[in-house]
Amino acid sequence: MSTNQGEITLEYETFQIPDRFQLIYEGRQILDTGFISGSNELTIPFSGRSGRVDVIVTGNQSDSTQWNYTLQCP
Repeated sequence: MSTNQGEITLEYETFQIPDRFQLIYEGRQILDTGFISGSNELTIPFSGRSGRVDVIVTGNQSDSTQWNYTLQCP
């Protein structure tokens, strides 16, 4: 990220089998979708000192799970 405040946009597609997305900023969880299916776009405000955000994806235990995401940061 080129700045340390603003909004992060997460676009995701988990199709029919639920998966989970978490965003971590400065060691603090700023988003937890829980296990969800389908697609959506979420905007999350953030501020701090770091220019980094971590994305944790927990896939469903099903061998058929599929997911993708795009993260847009300032």
